[in-house]
Amino acid sequence: MSEQYRYRLQRKEPYLMPNILGNHSMPVKTYRWKDIAVSGDFEELKKHLPNSPDYRIIDVFNEGGSESKLFERR
Repeated sequence: MSEQYRYRLQRKEPYLMPNILGNHSMPVKTYRWKDIAVSGDFEELKKHLPNSPDYRIIDVFNEGGSESKLFERR
């Protein structure tokens, strides 16, 4: 991945997982993070961040080697 796409704007989307415990078939509600925009400029993505806790911006290239959350509205 090149440096031009360092930051990702993500949206939390609901996801239903099957419940495999016991005799109940009620699903478990959870969520996944889906990419909706990528950019090399953090401030530009921050302008497009809605005022909602269901969106976040992550840095793909952090020191630890894994994705790190940079900004999330509360």
